[in-house]
Amino acid sequence: MIKMNRRYMPFLVCLILVGTFVTGIKAEDNENTEITFNFHFNKPILENVGIEGNYYTSVIMPSISNGGNPGQPYLPVKPVYVLLPYKTELSYIEVSAENEKFAGFGLIQPSPQPYVIGEEPIPPSINESIYNSDEPFPSSVYEEVGIYSFRGFEILIVNIYPVKYIPKEREIYYYEDITLKVHTKSSDSVNKLYRGLEKDREEVIKKVDNQKEALSYPIMRGRTVYDLVIITTDAYNISGTNTFQDLKTFKNSHGIPTTIVTVEDIESNPNYWNSTSMFNDTQAQIRNFIKHAYLNWGTDYILLGGDADDSGSNIVPARDLYATAGYYTTYMPSDLYYACLDGNFNNDMDGKWGESNDGPNGGDVDLFAEVYVGRACIDSQDEMENFVSKVISYTQTTDPYINEVLLVGEYLGFGGVAEWGGNYKDEFVDYSNAHGYFTYGFPSSIYNISKLYDRDWSGNDWPNSELKNIINSNSVHLINHLGHASETYNMKLYNSEVDALTNTEYFFVYSQGCDAGAFDYNDCIAEHFTITEHGAFGGVWNARYGFGASYSTDGPSQRYDREFWDAVYGEQLNTLGMANHDSKEDNAYRINEQCMRWCYYETNLFGDPSLEIRGTETDMELAYDPYVYNFGNVDEGQTYQTTFEIWNAGSGTLTWTLQENYDWLTCNPTSGSSTGEHDTVTVTIDTTGMGGTNTGYVFISSNGGSGAFQVIFYIPSGPILSYTPTSHDFGNVDEGQTYQTTFSISNVGDGILHWQLNDAYPWLTYSPVNGSLSSFEPPDIVTVTIDTTGLTPDFYSGGIDITSDGGDGTFGVTFLIPGPILDYSPSSLDFGDMHEGEQANLQFEIWNTGTDVLSYTITEYSSWLDVYPTSGSSTGEHDTINVDIDTTSLSEGIHSSNIYINSNGGGGTITVFVNIIPSTVTYNIDLYHGWNLITLPVENDYTASSLFNDIDGCNIILGWNNSADDFDLYVSGSPYDFAIEDGHGYFVAVGEDTIFSVTGMPIENVEVALQEGWNCLGWCEEQPVYASSIYSSIPGCTIVLGWNNSKEDFDMYVSGSPYDFIIEICDGFMVGTTEESIWYG
Repeated sequence: MIKMNRRYMPFLVCLILVGTFVTGIKAEDNENTEITFNFHFNKPILENVGIEGNYYTSVIMPSISNGGNPGQPYLPVKPVYVLLPYKTELSYIEVSAENEKFAGFGLIQPSPQPYVIGEEPIPPSINESIYNSDEPFPSSVYEEVGIYSFRGFEILIVNIYPVKYIPKEREIYYYEDITLKVHTKSSDSVNKLYRGLEKDREEVIKKVDNQKEALSYPIMRGRTVYDLVIITTDAYNISGTNTFQDLKTFKNSHGIPTTIVTVEDIESNPNYWNSTSMFNDTQAQIRNFIKHAYLNWGTDYILLGGDADDSGSNIVPARDLYATAGYYTTYMPSDLYYACLDGNFNNDMDGKWGESNDGPNGGDVDLFAEVYVGRACIDSQDEMENFVSKVISYTQTTDPYINEVLLVGEYLGFGGVAEWGGNYKDEFVDYSNAHGYFTYGFPSSIYNISKLYDRDWSGNDWPNSELKNIINSNSVHLINHLGHASETYNMKLYNSEVDALTNTEYFFVYSQGCDAGAFDYNDCIAEHFTITEHGAFGGVWNARYGFGASYSTDGPSQRYDREFWDAVYGEQLNTLGMANHDSKEDNAYRINEQCMRWCYYETNLFGDPSLEIRGTETDMELAYDPYVYNFGNVDEGQTYQTTFEIWNAGSGTLTWTLQENYDWLTCNPTSGSSTGEHDTVTVTIDTTGMGGTNTGYVFISSNGGSGAFQVIFYIPSGPILSYTPTSHDFGNVDEGQTYQTTFSISNVGDGILHWQLNDAYPWLTYSPVNGSLSSFEPPDIVTVTIDTTGLTPDFYSGGIDITSDGGDGTFGVTFLIPGPILDYSPSSLDFGDMHEGEQANLQFEIWNTGTDVLSYTITEYSSWLDVYPTSGSSTGEHDTINVDIDTTSLSEGIHSSNIYINSNGGGGTITVFVNIIPSTVTYNIDLYHGWNLITLPVENDYTASSLFNDIDGCNIILGWNNSADDFDLYVSGSPYDFAIEDGHGYFVAVGEDTIFSVTGMPIENVEVALQEGWNCLGWCEEQPVYASSIYSSIPGCTIVLGWNNSKEDFDMYVSGSPYDFIIEICDGFMVGTTEESIWYG
């Protein structure tokens, strides 16, 4: 049974993963035990991938992640988290690999190179010493990563490598069956951090692959005294509204027993001292206290209530851990030190805390958290009150903004798919199985998911005003970001811009950006987000560089980001602290890969670790069983079925729906509900036209969580055609010559591949024309020859059709025989809207993209069209051709005509369009009782008096006088009259509703001199415009006013205003400016 957790199946001993995965334990004698895992692996999928002109073979095993250090072959790795039985220690590991099979030939794709945003990436490159070797890679079928402790439970991590590569020969093999045996021996010692609580056993079951060994650990009597401990200083342990005391009271009232302990109390208590000075600083004493709280109070969460920067605000000091990433080295503030309580993090007692040999007995440091840690980086009472206020407000909010998620991606420049942060962020919608591992993201069935991507934005650079508007309008709950950052810059916002946010509903941020979480800096932008009055209630930011990957979305920081949200939506670890630490532990098996330890240390939580992400609360709980089914070997062209069950393991009514995105997979039913009864779903696969290893998912969405039922099957595929490269461009060639290239044909399937070549091009030959080969044989090499004898200058494209009993394909061939080649631009000319009797001119260019001299002539056959010059020549320079039109006597409507180009380098046609529109137009302007603000959008000779006389019921006309900074007024009999000018707005008062019609030529050009202060303008364009656009287009504009007849008052737009309004043709409006300029309408 699955309850929203990929590892949690209580005491289940038979699981199906890649093939069959079995755990067992037996006693070898009275003291020693053996834990056995049996794995079955299907044949890997080999795919050709191209990266910047280099062609590689990608090795894919469904549901198994690929890994490796830069330059190494990018191969599948299966991690195994083994729980050692109580009072035992590791004796030795035994791994046997059987049924070695040949998978095919190929130059395996190298592992991607991690990059810091802003670096100039280069494509992944191979490690020559590995790829030129005839030694198998990897050298062993397994790797012992290390033994780590979680609350006294000992966890061994072992990586299994089912694929073997002989680099020099390009031979790829795999093992169908691998057996892992973990031999242990008895030990009298028990980890000092084992507290024997039932909740600890429930948690470790979720982390390991042999859950039943958890039963060997005894449950001791114990209780939780304080679930959450806030560590701060005397200065902030004060009563009052929105203080830590207030937060303590609030937490206690919400079922989270909480207490406050001060740094001063810890430092003065000898129980937390150490006789070795290195381990007796404030950090070590705080850590010793946390061990005490964890063991004696049952504490799970620690909130560090104080800043730790280098400027002197070192209230709750951080431990700086040492990390390297390629040629980068750093000491970074990491609260992992306070979460992982085994050992001292400096076994060799040097100046580098957190090295990989700084754990107990020279092993790795502790990577599994006993307590979940967050930090409030406050150094003033105001900051404390801001932080606490936001935590309490978020916990209590009922605002629908809880349903809003924003994915934010910037330009990265990592090459290929990694150019854009949006490509990384797309892996967070619903789910992702990219790069061989499965993670849940934001469920689209629960959230409205918006995207703010440079990739998709016009100009590829979204403005930060977009993000500020979203935040300030209380329209986002969760933000997931990848882009440029620094200590004072994140998501295109600087510290001052974060401080100026005005939102009253608070959000959470997970950002992969560099340095934004460097809280040893005074003050980093993560602090500004979380301790100012507005902004975020929490977030995870990097203390140092974040890392992406070149030409891949499988970046180190992406791994942690994906696992964080998988913890929330896949494993139901809803508290911020649990999700952050789970994202690390799920990546612990990769800790020895480049940049992974760096990212493990740097992802600190800014916020209350006990806080649950809202929107995940529910009384319903999705359960389903089994979570995976392996059909094994099946035949092509058949249908097969299996079933699984869905039910509600909680209370209330669970409603569920299914989704699958495969042509070969169907489910019945696809929706249902449960109050506890088990619903049976039938899953059908249709293997018609398929082959090889296949995997698919049935995604389950419900009001009690999400899940995925996986199906796997293997079709002994017979032969499968593979060929590389898939095309060749000979470039520029001479007439009368022959040229050659080659490509290879391989069988990456089973049995014997029979292939045949065909083409329809007299200039193309090849040898051999057919062949056969097994998957164990080296590729057949085909020699391709082109003969250019008698061919005229031109670009040639052809192909060799490959037919086989293992699939078909085409090898493409292209080449260019130089000579004059006509090119021209544009391919059409559109004069747009014109009046009858008008003239206009447009131009196009002709040039030679080939060699020699291009000679051309131009003809046209229209009376209203004139082209000049009508002939010319080019050796590459662009010739400008003029096209004049005269619309005299043309009727209303669209007219078109062709211009023909003839040359010794080809021909072409340019189509000319013009739309004849009426010379005059009539506008009917609605005037309402009272004041109206209008403009006349046609050319006219009105004065105020004549306009007054033409409007029925007109009482008064006002025109703005810039020089007087006041209105000019006209009423009946007034001695003062003034002109009605184009592009100006006028107030008109009428005694009753009426319509004023005005006819004339549309105003095409407006030019109004704007003065400092108020100006009254009019909109003469058919296309309406927003006030914000007017505001942005006028230099020094401070305000835009539009008259609202219904409320007899102005609509107003100023910078940052949440209300925008539309200005339409015939509308007048007023603008305030701080400088003189010209407005062109």
